[in-house]
Amino acid sequence: MRIGFNGREGLVIHNVNYNDTGTVRPLFYRMSLAEMFIPYGDPRPPYHRKHVFDSGQYGVGFSTNSLNAQLDCIGEVHFFNTVLNNKDGEAQEVERVVCVHEEDAGILWKHTDYRTGKSSITRSQRLAITFIATVGNYDYVFAWHFYQDGSIEFHVKLTGILSTHLLAVNATPAGHGSIVFPQINGQYHQHFFCLRLDAEIDGNQNSVATSDVVPGPGETGSTINPYGQAFTNERTTLRTAGQARTKIAPERSRTWVITNPQSVHPYTKQPVGWKLMPWASPPLLLRNDSPIHPQAEWMDFNTWVTPYHDDQMFPGGYYLNNSGLPEWVGRDENANIENTDVVLWHNFGLSHVPRVEDFPVMPEEHVSIMLKPYNFFKENPALDVRAPHFVPSQNFNWSSEK
Repeated sequence: MRIGFNGREGLVIHNVNYNDTGTVRPLFYRMSLAEMFIPYGDPRPPYHRKHVFDSGQYGVGFSTNSLNAQLDCIGEVHFFNTVLNNKDGEAQEVERVVCVHEEDAGILWKHTDYRTGKSSITRSQRLAITFIATVGNYDYVFAWHFYQDGSIEFHVKLTGILSTHLLAVNATPAGHGSIVFPQINGQYHQHFFCLRLDAEIDGNQNSVATSDVVPGPGETGSTINPYGQAFTNERTTLRTAGQARTKIAPERSRTWVITNPQSVHPYTKQPVGWKLMPWASPPLLLRNDSPIHPQAEWMDFNTWVTPYHDDQMFPGGYYLNNSGLPEWVGRDENANIENTDVVLWHNFGLSHVPRVEDFPVMPEEHVSIMLKPYNFFKENPALDVRAPHFVPSQNFNWSSEK
């Protein structure tokens, strides 16, 4: 892969490939955090104006930290510097904006033979590519994690301080916040993140389908479902940009599968793919007739799929002027997204009801999404990861005697 950085998006990952036993197979041409939106839920002036687009208005990259070489990333670490412009338009170097290191990620795979008791196990070492941005009161830790089984994770940690305000004596948050300290209100709010994923799964000719797990047909006692326990996988190919405006469905275990119709798996006889596994995100709670909504209309769906265009980089448009995805798709809802060069946009996030424990400095909350191979390899690609070598442990005396 190739690592880039800019003032608006921060870290950008380019040209992600997988070396499959000597064959380099492309996966994603460009992956980035394209936008962030943080709306607050207190309708009383002046708090009704608290809604922030951190990327489009402030620039996540411009808000980046120079990483602490001892504490932000630990172990065997490589740091990248970058060059950004300051407010006068002059170039300035920013040191240690991105760190790259490996870290233990628990068990990679394991099996114990129930007959002999012997087990095979190996540990997961993931490659973490991380940067941290402080946008006003919040600190965001953004990390792309690359695993040995081909999985890719985008992981966000939220910390920093709450946006609070002072209450008059005996006043209450009126149902729109939490008292986190005497006369201090921590307002309810939401955090949303939009990923832009320019896919090239085994090449540029890609399609996208929703994959839902649903009950099987037939009533209990029928010949096709005699015991009533049947369920099946329902795949729906998204053929147009209009049809691709879709939402998460946790009750259906919904995922989105990006496939390459030109690359057929030798076992399944179906196109190879990569799937997006979403976070159980809340919906955007702005009403559709809110004057704020047009700027955030791209949040009306969790996933959009559009044909690739050079100038379509940000879901709310370049200037956040009520354009972006709703305008592009609305212009041509029948735009073909089947067996072509596509971009998948995914929105996810959380609703934050502050706790007393979030004050004065908030311990981290996190959200993440996974991208996993879906019938892409011929077997578990992590079978060649060697089991770790352990030094025999010391014999401990568990006696209470000293």
